[in-house]
Amino acid sequence: MKDNMPAQSESSVASEWWRWPLVPIAAFVGGALGSFLFGLIQWLGMKVQGGFTEDGWMYRYILPVITSAAFGWFYAWISCAVAPRGKVITGTVMITILFLVGATSVTIAWLAPQYQIGDAMQITIGSIASFVAAVFVLVQVHADERSNQSEFSR
Repeated sequence: MKDNMPAQSESSVASEWWRWPLVPIAAFVGGALGSFLFGLIQWLGMKVQGGFTEDGWMYRYILPVITSAAFGWFYAWISCAVAPRGKVITGTVMITILFLVGATSVTIAWLAPQYQIGDAMQITIGSIASFVAAVFVLVQVHADERSNQSEFSR
């Protein structure tokens, strides 16, 4: 073990093996639930505030982009939180998977004839928003790990 890293016993590292299979499951389920609840809160807030119609630009364009960004944020945050160690590497791998899924859905949306141009644009913008939010979380996790490592090296 490195001198500047906190000491973990072999038994504590071995006892957390079960968290690894939960990383992708928790990321997808938690991201979906978190973005749904976040979107629901936004929707209720707009309903209570009034002035927004169901077929208006806020409901049709802005709220789905915000919900997609929330999904990316929750997805990456949960991925890093569930991983027992190697949080930045785990986050990088999970965000790469998110990017591949988003790129596949964007490609299908643009190439499949049943999608209209507006739908394809919305899927593209939503995928970009989720990816940017996920990368933002990864940068924050990396900064937190660097600050924690500098505290231990003092």
